[in-house]
Amino acid sequence: MKKLITKLQYKNFERGEFISEQYRTLEETHELIKQYPWDTQRHFTDIEPTGPSVTIDRGRGEYLKIGLYFNQKFCLYLFNRHNSLYEYHTASQQEVYDIVTKFFSDANLEPSFEKHLISIGSESHFKNKNFLYSLNTGQIIAKYILLLLLTACILCSLTIATIIFFPAGTLLLLAGYGLFKFHSLYLSHYQKSKNVGLKLSRGINEFTYSKNGVSKTYNKTDIKQIDVFSSASNTKNSDLIFYQIIFNDSTEIRISGQVIAQQVFVQKFPGMLFHYRDNLFKKF
Repeated sequence: MKKLITKLQYKNFERGEFISEQYRTLEETHELIKQYPWDTQRHFTDIEPTGPSVTIDRGRGEYLKIGLYFNQKFCLYLFNRHNSLYEYHTASQQEVYDIVTKFFSDANLEPSFEKHLISIGSESHFKNKNFLYSLNTGQIIAKYILLLLLTACILCSLTIATIIFFPAGTLLLLAGYGLFKFHSLYLSHYQKSKNVGLKLSRGINEFTYSKNGVSKTYNKTDIKQIDVFSSASNTKNSDLIFYQIIFNDSTEIRISGQVIAQQVFVQKFPGMLFHYRDNLFKKF
């Protein structure tokens, strides 16, 4: 009996985030569609290819996704091996079953679907994403080299100013101390993030944090609070930001902005209240 890979998405899921992925028969897929909570998932849901849906993978880069549309309708998205995206709208669940049946039988559905004129990047709505975050060593080293060059320029300028204007020596000492602290902090983030891995997505409650080859799985519902340490002048993608996740049992983990950027990290915890600490030089 023929089986195809089927998987689910719910509200708040990211592109490429799926659960309940397994091979299912046509009958099992029909039942999966029937039991899906379409009505409750409709509330405050954006109409787009990523959202509450059932996705069927026929292999060879061919997908059929049953999602939601306006006015209690369904929107069926068809993606083919040529990276073209099509869609079809219907209010009939029976018609959805009929289209799924044709998809299982390798029928060509494209003539009855409407083709999108632009489908660049559409594959990301159907393929799995790993959601693994870790240190990009090459990128961090390149940034640090630029920081060294900038530091050298600043110190050279201050040294010249000190020679010409003797009282500027105090400014040189203060600047030197500040730059030393900055570089020490940057290298500390790098050193402590080299062997860190994070598997984290928005819709799934469980996430995995690993360090030095040892992994542990956590649950978002066990989090007491999340502190974000930065400074008022920092951009949201600063490599010197770090996050302190405190759990109900008082255990905690710290993750550097060198592993995952702040604007990405905060989106992984919908509804979570973050505590922002204006303390860039807190020890990481």
